[in-house]
Amino acid sequence: MRQPPCVDGLADRSTTEVTGFFSRARTTGASRFHVREGLGPECRPQWTVYLRSDTPPPEARYGVLKGRWQAGSRGRAGYLSATAFTPVPGSVPLSARVRARFSQAVGESLERRFGERMAVARALTIAGGEGVDPHLREAFVRAGVAHLLSISGFHVGVVASLLAAMATAAGLSPRGRAGVLAGGVWIYVVLIGAPTSAARAAWMTTALVLGTARGWPVLRLGALGFAMLVLAVLEPLAVAGPGYQLTVAGTAGILVLGRWIARHWPRGGWVGALGPSVGAGLGAALFTAPVLALHFGALSTLSVPASLVLTPLVAVAIPGILLTVVLDLFTLPGAGLLAYATDGLLLGLSGSARALAALPWASIPVTARDVGVAVGSGLVALRVLQAPWRAAPWARVCLAVAGAGTGVVGGQLVTDLSTRGTLEVAAIDVGQGDAIAIRTPKNRWYLVDGGPRSASFDAGASRVVPYLHGRGVRRIEAIVLSHPDADHVGGLPAVLEAFPVGAVLGPGRTVGQGPHLAALEAATRRRSPWRQVVTGDVWSRDGVRFRVLHPGEEDLGDHPNDWSVVLSVHFGEFDVLLMGDAEEAAEARVLETLGDEAVEVLKVGHHGSRTSTTPALLVRVSPRVAMISAGRRNRYGHPAASVLRRLMERGATILRTDQAGTVAVIGRRDGSFRIRGSPR
Repeated sequence: MRQPPCVDGLADRSTTEVTGFFSRARTTGASRFHVREGLGPECRPQWTVYLRSDTPPPEARYGVLKGRWQAGSRGRAGYLSATAFTPVPGSVPLSARVRARFSQAVGESLERRFGERMAVARALTIAGGEGVDPHLREAFVRAGVAHLLSISGFHVGVVASLLAAMATAAGLSPRGRAGVLAGGVWIYVVLIGAPTSAARAAWMTTALVLGTARGWPVLRLGALGFAMLVLAVLEPLAVAGPGYQLTVAGTAGILVLGRWIARHWPRGGWVGALGPSVGAGLGAALFTAPVLALHFGALSTLSVPASLVLTPLVAVAIPGILLTVVLDLFTLPGAGLLAYATDGLLLGLSGSARALAALPWASIPVTARDVGVAVGSGLVALRVLQAPWRAAPWARVCLAVAGAGTGVVGGQLVTDLSTRGTLEVAAIDVGQGDAIAIRTPKNRWYLVDGGPRSASFDAGASRVVPYLHGRGVRRIEAIVLSHPDADHVGGLPAVLEAFPVGAVLGPGRTVGQGPHLAALEAATRRRSPWRQVVTGDVWSRDGVRFRVLHPGEEDLGDHPNDWSVVLSVHFGEFDVLLMGDAEEAAEARVLETLGDEAVEVLKVGHHGSRTSTTPALLVRVSPRVAMISAGRRNRYGHPAASVLRRLMERGATILRTDQAGTVAVIGRRDGSFRIRGSPR
C-alpha cells in the first residue's frame, strides 16, 4: 500500500507532533493538513487528518498539530487522528490565505441569505457539503442523484456556461472568450479547494477551449481522457476512490448519452431550452449508477425521473446562488430578492428529493455481480442507441432499456441459484466489535450483533448495511442481540432503519446503556417485535436448526459478557458455534448443555480475549475453523497470544477480521465447506 510521503519513521499509533496549516478543516469527514516542520527539511507532505473536536481549527493558520499516527493497511492510506491544534507564528502561502478568506466570506454570505438551506447552497457551489442533513443526503442517494450534491463536471459546466454568457455579452473575441472561460473556471476551482471532480472538469475545459481557440480539432472524450491522465498522475490514490470514479463516469455520461438525448429533445420554447440540462442530468445519472451501486450496495430505480425533475432545478439554482453571493458581498441591490427566489428553488429541490426517496422501491440492493451484468447490459444498450439502423428515438430507448433490464434480472437469478443449498456464516469487518451474518440455503438472512458506533464511526451504516446490500439482502429474518455492550449493538439502529426485520432476539437484560436503548427504540419504531431467548430455545428455517445454549434464567451477575447469547447453528453435518462475548464462567455453563459434537466453525468469544476460549471448550468442540472479530491493532491486545496458540494446537484454521477484513465460511449439508477470505 502506498503511504503518504515521509512517514517511514513513524510507528503505528505513535504520538506525533508536526507544524503546518490546514487548507481544509472539518469536524466530520477528512481534513487536509500541510506539514511544514517536524518530518525533516525535505518532507512537506499533505496529510489526511481526522479531528477529535466539536470545533474545527482555523484554516490557513500556522500551528502545531498533535495526534496519533494511524498507519495504513489493506488498501487504506495512513492518517493522523488529531487531538490538539495550537496556533504559533509562521508563514502560510498567500494562495491558502486567499482560499480561506474566500471560503469564510462566502460561507457567511450564504448563511445570511439562505439560513437553514445554507448547507445545500454550499454543497452546490463551493464543495462544502459536510453540513448537509444526513437524512437529506440519504434521500439524494436513494433517488439516484447523489452526484448533484457534490461538485462535479456538471456544476463546473454550469459555472462555465455562466462565464461564457458574460464573455459573449461583453463582446469579447473568440480568444478573449476562451481566456475568460479557462481562467475563470480555474479561479473558481482553486478558490473552492480544487476537489478532484472540479479539477478534472477544469483540466477538461482547458483542453477544450485552448484547442478550439487555436483551431485544433478537439474530441470531448479525448479531453476527458487528458483530464483523467493528469489527475491520475497528480493524485494516484484518488483513482480507487468513488469520487474520482463518479466524476469520470458522470462526465462520460454527459458526453455520450447526454448529447444523444439533447439531439433528440423537442425543439423550441421552454421545453427545448431544458434539453441540454436534462440530457446532462440523465446521462450522468445512468453512467454513475453502476459506480454508486458498487460502492454503496444499492441501485436507485428513480435515477432517470429524479434527474428529469431535479437537474433543471440545480442548473438554475447554481447561478442564482453565485449571483446572490456577489450582490451580497458587494452590497449591491437585488441580493435579497434573488436570494428569496433561489431559496424557493432549494426548497423545491430538497422537498422533491425527499418525496422521491420516500416512494416504495426507490432503492434496491445489488451485488457486485449485478453491477458487472448491468454495465455489460448498459454497453449493449448504448450500442443500440447509437446504431445506424432506422428507428424512432423512443423505440431505440425502449429497446435499450428492455435489454439492460433483462440482463440485470437475469444476473440476479443466476446469483440466487448459485448460492442455494449452502449455509454461509460471515464475520463482517466492523473493527473492534462483532457483526455475524448468516445466510440460509434459501437465501434468508439472520444477523448476530451490529458492530460499534462512535461519534466518528457507525459500523452499522458504514460496514454492515453496505455488506448486506451488496449481498442482495432485502429483509432480515431476525437480529440476535448477544448482549448490551456498545461494540455489539451500536450499529444496530442503522441496520433496523435500512431493512425490515422479522424479530429482535436478546438475553432480556440491560444496563441502561445508550447504544442498547437506541437499538431497542429503533426496533420499536420499525415495529420489529422483541423477545427474550434462553437456554433450550430452538427454531428451524430452510433446513437450518438454531439452538440457544446460553443464557439460562438463573442470576448471572452484573457483567454483560456473562449474559451473552451463545447460539448453535446446525445444517446437516455442518455445525457452527457463535460465542458472543462469553468468557470462562459462561463457557462452563455452555459445556453443560452443548453435547459431545464437534463443530466446523467456532466464532471465538470476546474477540479472542485471554479470558475466553478455554482448553475445555476447545477439547469439546474441536473446531476446524476459528473466526475472530477484532479491530486492527486494538488497544486491548485482542486476540490474545495464548488463545491463538491454543487454537493452533487444536489444528484450527484461524480467520481474523483485523488481518483479512470480512471473512466467511460456506458449508454444505455433508459437512464440507470453503472459506472466503484469507486464513492467518
